[in-house]
Amino acid sequence: DPATSFVGVTPVRGNSYFLYETGPYATDSASIFNSGSQQWKLDFQSLDTAIARTYYVGTKLTFRTIMGARFAWFTQKLDQEFVSDGTLTGAGAVDAGTYDFKQSFSSWGAGLLGGLNTSWMLGEGFSMIGNGSVDILYTRVQASNSKAAFAATGSAPTVFKYPEDRPDFLMPHMNLEFGFAWGSYFDCYNWHVDFAATYGFQVFWDANLFRDFTAYGPGLSQRDSGNLYIHGLNLSARLDF
Repeated sequence: DPATSFVGVTPVRGNSYFLYETGPYATDSASIFNSGSQQWKLDFQSLDTAIARTYYVGTKLTFRTIMGARFAWFTQKLDQEFVSDGTLTGAGAVDAGTYDFKQSFSSWGAGLLGGLNTSWMLGEGFSMIGNGSVDILYTRVQASNSKAAFAATGSAPTVFKYPEDRPDFLMPHMNLEFGFAWGSYFDCYNWHVDFAATYGFQVFWDANLFRDFTAYGPGLSQRDSGNLYIHGLNLSARLDF
């Protein structure tokens, strides 16, 4: 707003502790920059081992109960970059340069799994699918936080790293899938082909463990840890012989 003296971008995550630590900035006002950007990356793998039983509960409806174990591995990275061209004035203005704030954490979890898959046959080989499972993962986390401050454009960065290990905890997880399938026998019932398209929803409670910092000093966030949501279209093809 040209009518005000505050023009620029103010970082929220980690602004006080990480940006005030090395510069002659007033600690009673937030640092401001010309622009800011953020990139988040998730790597996720899981492995399930289970026993299951399929049975009819009606002439057109089948159930498949599942019991077993799930193993999961996470790596999340958050990279924030703030840029100042040195033209901003007033309280909180910083020298020209680029200021980076990086966070990452890795975790693994293992726990018991239970679920139910359902299939409602509609006719002509088509069926409606509804699957669901829940598990509780014993989870261990290792996290790191760092900041690279460039006092001026082109200068060598001053890097501060803050390793952090979070105590082990239990992470609930739920997975739901809904969709349709088509299957058919051929070659005198010697072969069977099946195609399915479902949309899946997953939620890992308290899985986002990026650290927030309180004003003028390191500290854990006052807010609850955020949930991790994963959803998307799943396509599958199966051939039995």
